[in-house]
Amino acid sequence: MGGHGRMYLRGCLFLPVIYAVFSIWEVEEGIQRAAVEVRERIEQYMPAIHHRIGEIMVSQGFITQNQLEEALEAQQEGERLGETMVRLGFVGRTQRDESVDIQTGKTT
Repeated sequence: MGGHGRMYLRGCLFLPVIYAVFSIWEVEEGIQRAAVEVRERIEQYMPAIHHRIGEIMVSQGFITQNQLEEALEAQQEGERLGETMVRLGFVGRTQRDESVDIQTGKTT
């Protein structure tokens, strides 16, 4: 085979690699678009989830900022902050549940 035959053969073998690289890029772009769409939907349907439960309780007037700081210091490992607030007597279960509803967007 002459020089031109080898170049043609190399070109034919290289073409599938080029197609594979472009296919990978397309898949990556698709994954990135899907991730953006998922993030946007989460923000659309759960806008309040970014608020921390302690901040919600303070804004609702259930606790003071000092009580929040005290509860954060008293919080036991693995304990949810709302449970800490109830345990310390800063809020009742109803206030805790109302705060969680606000946090998760379950209230209107």
